[in-house]
Amino acid sequence: MALNIPNVIDCGACSLHFLTPNNVWFVEELFRYNDVKKYYVLRSDHAANIRLFCQYVVNANLQEQALNFIVFDNLGNEVGFISAEPMMNTNTNMPMWNVGYAIDKGHMQRPSMHLNKH
Repeated sequence: MALNIPNVIDCGACSLHFLTPNNVWFVEELFRYNDVKKYYVLRSDHAANIRLFCQYVVNANLQEQALNFIVFDNLGNEVGFISAEPMMNTNTNMPMWNVGYAIDKGHMQRPSMHLNKH
């Protein structure tokens, strides 16, 4: 666990579970989908070897260098991956977050996964 971040964050419509060596298998499975590989931009070495990427995101969490989570729906199903990595904005010289996410195609249109509640 990094920076006093809980292992599970309840978001109402979903929950975020801290990425660990025990659950990173879902990220590897998620990146088997061509849509995910197309829209979630990876460095070339990670794109060529998704296990290297998985090791990278787990290590980033353990070393408190990023926040990486598995997204679960309210039924307890793994449905996506979200990552946030701090970086410096070269234009403003201010810190910012590089955020990326991937949702399993089979869960994208489910009403329980709409993150904006009215």
